Amino acid sequence: MPKAYVEKVGDQEFNLKPLGSGPYKMTNWQKGVQTELEAYPSYWRAKPPFQKVVFRTVPDVSTRIADLKTGKADLVRDVPPDQAESIKGDSNSQVLSVPTERIGYLFINAQGGVTQDVRVRQAIAYAIDRKALVEALLEGYGKPVEVLGAEPVFGYTDKIKGYEYNLDKAKELVKAAGAEGKTVEF
Repeated sequence: MPKAYVEKVGDQEFNLKPLGSGPYKMTNWQKGVQTELEAYPSYWRAKPPFQKVVFRTVPDVSTRIADLKTGKADLVRDVPPDQAESIKGDSNSQVLSVPTERIGYLFINAQGGVTQDVRVRQAIAYAIDRKALVEALLEGYGKPVEVLGAEPVFGYTDKIKGYEYNLDKAKELVKAAGAEGKTVEF
């Protein structure tokens, strides 16, 4: 962004009327409603692929999907897995899934109660069928990871071996820890 422009108009005005060196210029902005961009004819690189781009805020998933199916929208984001199937059935649309930073995890307090014993924590890890959870809750739009992070996150590694689903091993560890019948609070 041009330093002289920002210094001239100030931060507040720059946020309302930004100026940069990208392939598009903002032509209209309605806070919380939509942003319209137009291809910048003097862009220094290749010609932008679209003459006009409109980003609309559509909080309701069903409305976003209806907009896609009727041609009011060319692209929608953040479609829950259970809604993605309705798009798959539309011959004019396709579902593209990409890795995100979003993860779900279970934090276990190792400071008190039955989970102070590492064998109980290991048993919990063995007792969770993470692949089945991804299939059931995310309908396959996701994958289990072994660390607290996902592929797009800096520092992610797939070199750490986690616990495979093994209910017999889990039961064995609970018994060895003397924790049969004990309660774990969530």
